[in-house]
This record gives sequence, C-alpha cells and structure tokens, in this order.
Amino acid sequence: MTVPDGVKSIGNEAFCWCLSLNSVTLPDGVTRIGEKAFYWCSSLNSVTLPEGLTSIGESAFYDCSSLQSVTIPVGITSIGGWAFHGCESLHSVTFPLSLKKIGKEAFKYCEKLETVSVQPGGIITYAANAFGENPWTDSFRCKKLRYTPEMFMNTGRLSDSFAEHLDVCTPEALVWVYIYQEGELWEKALAKHLTAENAPAVLAAMTEMIKTAKSPKKAASAAAAFVRANVLLLSGEGIAALLETLRSRKQTAIADELAADPIISAKLSSGETPENADEVVLPDGTVLCGKLEQPVAAGSVFDFGTDQPIWRILSVDKDADTALVIADSPLSYSDFERFENNSDEYFHSAFSDAEREA
Repeated sequence: MTVPDGVKSIGNEAFCWCLSLNSVTLPDGVTRIGEKAFYWCSSLNSVTLPEGLTSIGESAFYDCSSLQSVTIPVGITSIGGWAFHGCESLHSVTFPLSLKKIGKEAFKYCEKLETVSVQPGGIITYAANAFGENPWTDSFRCKKLRYTPEMFMNTGRLSDSFAEHLDVCTPEALVWVYIYQEGELWEKALAKHLTAENAPAVLAAMTEMIKTAKSPKKAASAAAAFVRANVLLLSGEGIAALLETLRSRKQTAIADELAADPIISAKLSSGETPENADEVVLPDGTVLCGKLEQPVAAGSVFDFGTDQPIWRILSVDKDADTALVIADSPLSYSDFERFENNSDEYFHSAFSDAEREA
C-alpha cells in the first residue's frame, strides 16, 4: 500500500488490525505516525518511512511480527513507548542523528533483534527497558542483541539495564557513561569495571573530550569527579594533562580545586620511596606503625591490622628515610577491597589474608 501525496499525518489506530497488510510506503510530507497506527498488522514486512517524519507514536507498530528491518529517517526526534513491541522478526534498526528519545519498552519482545546502528553526534535518551532488558525475566529481552560501544555514546540517560553490558565499552564510551549516567547501580557497575589498566585510558579520553567540547563544563566536572573517585588507579602524568586542559578551556576553578586535594597533590609530586621506612606517622605527629619492611608510594593503600583503619599514603618523607606521612581520612573497606583486587601495587598489608578475614 502506498499512502498518497498530501497526507501529513497517520492518525491513531488508522490501520489497526489490518492483518493482510504486507507493505506500506509513506510519502514525503508525513510528519507524524499516531498511536497504534499499525497496531497488530501481523503480515506487515516492509515499511518505508519518509525523511521529515518527526515522531512515531506509542504502540505504532505493536506486534507487527513479520517486520524484519526498519531505518528510522533523518528528522525524527522521538519513538514512543512500545512502538515496535513484539516485532519478533525485526533483526536490525538504524537510529539517525536527530533522534533524541526512545520510549519505554519500545523494542521489547524483539527476540531476533541483533543490530542497532547509531549515527554519531546526537544525544539519545533511552527510557526504561527500551530493549526489554529486564534482569529478572529473560523472555522479555532482545536475546540476540549485540551491545556495542556506540550504543553508550552520543546518549543521554540510558535505562539502568545497560549497566550490565559495560564490558563492551571502549574508554571513549565509558566517558559518556560517566558524564550522563547516575545512580547507585551505575556507580557499582563502573567501580567493578574500572581497573588500573583501563582507568588511565578513560581519563585520557575525558581529557580529549574537554579539548573539543563546545561547552566543556559538564565534561570537566565529570572528569574532576572521576579523578577524585579513582585517584589510586591513575598516573600523575594523566592528572597533570587533565589539569592543563582544564585551564586551557577556562575551567580554572575546577582545576584549582582538584589540584588542591591533598591526595591528588601527592600523586602529582610522588617519587621514589625509601626501601625500608622505620615508621608511619599521622599529620599530627602520632606514630601509627613502626618498622615497615616494604617500600610504599604516595597514593598507596595501607592496611595496618584489624585494630587500625585503612589509610592512603599522602606523601613520603624522602629525606629522613624514617617516616611516611599519611592521609588523615581512612578508606572504607569496600574501597580497600576494590584497590586490592585491581592492582597489587596499590596495596600493602601488615598481616595475612587469613588474619584480615578473621
């Protein structure tokens, strides 16, 4: 079926339950497809959408079970909730630069959907379970969907279920996650995913984004938060490069505040440590631990035993060869376990694993 020229809108439920309809071509000039416009057109296997279309309404192609592929045209800004729900033959979809929002469960039950192509440059917000990503009910999912780094880039808010797939993310994709995703679930997923191996690359990608962003403040704030949260996984050189870029992009206040943090300052200035320091002292002069037998660097995590908190080394007294000055704020055990698991160089213990577990 070819809709004639001059039509501007496909009304709500216009072709609802047309069970024998197998193809539709919409003319240029159509700007809107209404709610349930092609609801349950189970034989529909081909649809041509015109450029200039701006919105696809809720449930517009609900349970069009024969539809195999769809290219969302340039100009469209929103896809309503449940728009392609139950299109069980759909195997690919392309999202244009103009698309801004995908509604709730828009592609739920699209069991054969494998490929989602996202054109770079725009920002898409995905509503809850846009692809049926229900962590408790496997049958709702697009089981064959291959998540790609591009699905995390050029995005606004993602549905929380995307956090399960951070393993596909490149450092560049993780930058977008840090800038736009919020909440405890995302924080836990990011903390689990970051290591001493990939965190420096994420910081470098953030620095590059700040260099090229039209408005760098949001990225600058995200980068500062990233450094504070992951300073023990980062190099002094990477942090210094970020500070230089922040100042060059007139984000001086963020750079100065970051550089003033004592742990970050120590990271920027740390060097070789004594082979054997005789004691560790708090900033107020209190001796915390004596006779260490391991070298430790500024920024390291140190656990002194069950009767002591966990501390981060603030700076090293290299002249005396007898003292390490440490930060006056202990880490939580969750932070400690993360650093211990990610890299041995960030952790030194004064007692055995069995003693710590006890």
